[in-house]
Amino acid sequence: MKITLAFDIYNKEKWIESILHSWISNLSGENQYEIIIVFDACKDRSEEIARNFLSQFNYEYKFLHADDKYEIYCNNLALQHATGDYIVFIQDDNWIYDKDWDLIFTKVVGKVDNVGTVGFLAGIQALPDSNNIKYQRIEIDRPHKGENFSVHNLPTYETGVWQVDAICRPFCVSRALLLSYGGLDTAFSPTCGDDLDLSLKLLRDGKVNLYIPFDLLNICGEKQTMQSDLRDSSYRRAFFINHQRHDEFLINRIENNTKVLIPLSKDQSQALKFPEDNFTNIKNANITFFALPKTFQGKGAITQRNAIKSWLSLDPVPEIILFGEDKGVAEIANEFNLKHIPHVRGNEYGAILVNDLFEKAQIAASNDILVYINSDIILLSDFIPAVRQVSESFNEFLMIGQRWDTDISEPINFDEVDWENKLKAFIRQNAYLHSVTGIDYFVFTKDLWHVIPAFGLGRTAWDNWLAGRPIEEGKSVIDATERVMAIHQDHKYVPFENRRKEEVINRKLAGATVSMGFISNATWKLTDNGLMLRHVGEFLRNKDLLIALRCIENAYCQSPEIVEKQLKHIMNCYRPESLNELLKTAKTFIASGIPFKVPQVILNNIGQRDKAAAVELYKKGIEYLRQADAHRAINCFNKAVIECEDLPDLHYAHATALVQIGYLFKAKQACQMELLNRPDHDGAKRLLERIEQAINEYEQSLIS
Repeated sequence: MKITLAFDIYNKEKWIESILHSWISNLSGENQYEIIIVFDACKDRSEEIARNFLSQFNYEYKFLHADDKYEIYCNNLALQHATGDYIVFIQDDNWIYDKDWDLIFTKVVGKVDNVGTVGFLAGIQALPDSNNIKYQRIEIDRPHKGENFSVHNLPTYETGVWQVDAICRPFCVSRALLLSYGGLDTAFSPTCGDDLDLSLKLLRDGKVNLYIPFDLLNICGEKQTMQSDLRDSSYRRAFFINHQRHDEFLINRIENNTKVLIPLSKDQSQALKFPEDNFTNIKNANITFFALPKTFQGKGAITQRNAIKSWLSLDPVPEIILFGEDKGVAEIANEFNLKHIPHVRGNEYGAILVNDLFEKAQIAASNDILVYINSDIILLSDFIPAVRQVSESFNEFLMIGQRWDTDISEPINFDEVDWENKLKAFIRQNAYLHSVTGIDYFVFTKDLWHVIPAFGLGRTAWDNWLAGRPIEEGKSVIDATERVMAIHQDHKYVPFENRRKEEVINRKLAGATVSMGFISNATWKLTDNGLMLRHVGEFLRNKDLLIALRCIENAYCQSPEIVEKQLKHIMNCYRPESLNELLKTAKTFIASGIPFKVPQVILNNIGQRDKAAAVELYKKGIEYLRQADAHRAINCFNKAVIECEDLPDLHYAHATALVQIGYLFKAKQACQMELLNRPDHDGAKRLLERIEQAINEYEQSLIS
């Protein structure tokens, strides 16, 4: 049998590859196939992306074009050019997740005589409603339908193949049969009602309409540019025409007790029991892993196979998606029955773009909890319980943790009963805990980041930005180091061209957020005793008091009483310089009008400073500057700022000293503080211009 897959696409460059991948990668290969895509007034890169993706397959494909005609016209255009026995009409917001879906379809239609239309998403039952007919949607929940399913508030139906009155898109029909009816009725243009009309015409002529409850995701509806009044009028006209054409026939059919909504016989329905092997690797963990492996060769093949097999050893097994086109990735995905999405956009230097990778993963994922993980990280049985505990406590979260570095050069035998205990014993003897700056896994809820910059993956700063942005926004970020043993298998780092250029680009994209993105700044810790708010004292160890204050603010918003108690204890016991700095920073926050929820104990201590002492320290610092002793001058200015941060010229003098020892970024910050207190300070303005010029020249020198 030859099957034509007919897509109509309108500006879907963000996910056209993902849609095509879901339909094509899940084909059985037991049939012949033809792909037709109608691009309807596309102004983006949809066609280019589709061509690049389809070129890796041996299936014939055709590209057609329409001028903003909507799906009925586009479907008829595809019909005119199709050569398949059956044609499947697919919208540009439809993903399918059943493996060998075409084989299921051909088995079902082979067992049913006189088939009309076959619905993939839902069926329709005609029910009496006073003197008219109402249409009841018949839809069976499957793993990927999720929230989209629940909005219909439908009755629960038994899983199986259903004979129904009518169907709705996406659907399949015999090409010859549809041509004999003149194609889809353009009276319903531009958008809808033609599928219902066709299936009811076929029902009237004695055909059997079927609903096969495929695991199919439908997310967007009509074109986003369609005006609401046009959409609403299309719906109203579609129902009016269908009621006018078909109500009398359907009423007579109901009065004659003709049952239509019935599951097919056991023999007819046995082709669609959805055994576990009909799915890509989707179990019941409700978690989706995604990774971008490197080439599987040499030691890299060993370490990456170790990592992937450890993920597959988790209980329950998560859904796993492998991205990329490097050698061996497709073969590994096929070997372990994993999803594989080969194409991810890269930057001009060839590095994979983090935003495209995360966007494609969130579209393709079956679950609302995702894990991005480096492909050399081994996980143990503590991982899934940790994720579950966090997900039960927070609706939106990011979980991160430190890794254990060690050298593993041999394949791990995961068939051994005690492989995990042996590995743990080896780690305790031969591994060390990596610093809080490196992050190798991110467990997060969908749409945690509203926008991700176009970072080059693996080119510095991107991971710290991903951790830092939720911390900045006050979201729940959890450090799972104490509970999760994530094992990094040491390897040589392959140098890449244009390293400095790419690192400068990433740092510019990350901005100040990168400084927030250390694991030690996470508001919560997951320990053996459960979730605990990180102690304020840990934040005070941070040399950047602005970050410390933000972290304290996050903790304060989560649990004000605990934070107040911890701060009061610290202040009553001792007054370290870092705490004085914290009070100064808090005062600056308040003076600048930055939105900030300040713990009361900090407010109570602000202002208890000695302005006279600040003046003396300032004068002493100026004297050191005249003696060209910038380091001692900076020490004096630091102490003076603690006592009185708004002393005239203090920040300007501080910036001048910092410039002398080359601390340009801190000098810039000091100038900005002077201008915050005194916007008309001409000296600070001129110094700030020179500093910014020097910083720009430095960054350009790195690029060149």
